[in-house]
Amino acid sequence: MFMWGRLLDGFNSRDLLALAIEEKVTFVAGDIYDGDRPDTSTLRLSFSTPSTAQIEEGVARIGRAWSRLANSKAQGH
Repeated sequence: MFMWGRLLDGFNSRDLLALAIEEKVTFVAGDIYDGDRPDTSTLRLSFSTPSTAQIEEGVARIGRAWSRLANSKAQGH
């Protein structure tokens, strides 16, 4: 099972991915799925093999990465 998401306000999923990897979790940047009009704000999460506890931890880690990205943008970096 997969879940698609879209980041708002001009955020790039590859920027989020870099921070997520630092949090020891990953996802697929959605722009690789559309060669004609890549949308850098999209991402794809996989829920097919992790346990419920692993999914909860993964979402928490992506949440921490998101907080870091949003704070960085708010500070103008």
